[in-house]
Amino acid sequence: MKTATIVSLLAFSLLSCHKNAEPTLPPFNTEYELQNRAEALAAYDAANYGIYKGVVINAQDSTATFKFNLYNNSRQPYALFYRNRKVQDSLIRYVKDNTGYLLIPQKADTTTIPFNSSFYFTYFSSYSIGHGTALVGFNVSANGTAYHMDTQLYGNATLNAVLKETSNNQVLCFEGTYNGADSGRIAFVMSTDSIVAIRASVWNPQFFKVATAHVSGNAFTLRQEEDASGNAFIFNGTVQNNSCTGTWTKSSAPSVVNQFKAVRTL
Repeated sequence: MKTATIVSLLAFSLLSCHKNAEPTLPPFNTEYELQNRAEALAAYDAANYGIYKGVVINAQDSTATFKFNLYNNSRQPYALFYRNRKVQDSLIRYVKDNTGYLLIPQKADTTTIPFNSSFYFTYFSSYSIGHGTALVGFNVSANGTAYHMDTQLYGNATLNAVLKETSNNQVLCFEGTYNGADSGRIAFVMSTDSIVAIRASVWNPQFFKVATAHVSGNAFTLRQEEDASGNAFIFNGTVQNNSCTGTWTKSSAPSVVNQFKAVRTL
C-alpha cells in the first residue's frame, strides 16, 4: 500500500471519532512502496512547513524511521512510524501541560502551527491513545533550516538523525548494521549532498556522537569521534539500488578493515 493512501486514511482518525468512541485501528503492519522523487512542495522549501525524515536507534538496539508532514499536503501535521519495512503507526500532535511536557490524560492538539514561525517541541504519538510505542518531540525554526527530533521508542531513549526534504532534493532513510572489531547498529538520513548518521555499539554498549558529512555521487565518508578513548571511526559508504555497503576503520588500528551495510527504509 502506498504511503499516500495510508496518509489519507490515518491522519485524522482520532479527530474524526465520536468523543466517547474508541477509534478503529486501521490496518497497520502493512507494506509500503519506496518513492523515487521528493514529495515536499516547493512553496515550503524555505519554511517551517514541509517534509522531514528521521531515523532512530534506541537503547535496546531497535531502529526505526519516521516521516513528519507539517502541512505539506495535509490540513493537520502528522507523522508516520516505519519499522521492519512496514508502517507501524500514524502519529498526531498532543497538547503539552504548563511545564512543557505531554499533558496527561492525553488530548489531541488541533491548534495551527503558524506559517514561517519557529515553534518549540510539539509531541507526536499514536492517534489511538494507549496503542502507541513511540513518542516523538519535534521542533523547527521559522525558515526550516534548524530542526530537532527527540524520540522515546518502546520506552527507551534514542539517538536521532533528521533532515528536511525539499522539492528538488529527496531525503532517503537507511537502517543497518556494522561488524568486525566492534558491532552494532547504524542508521542515517541522506540527500544528494549531505548525510546525518547515528551509531550504537552492542559490544560496549554505548551510543556515539551524531556524525555529518558531504555526499558526492552517492558516496560519503563519515568520521565519528569517541569521547572515552579518543578514537576516530571512519565509515566509507556507497549507496546503490536502495542499499548501502562500505567499510569502516578505527584510528587506533587503521589496518583492520571492517564492514557495514544498510538498506533503505524510506
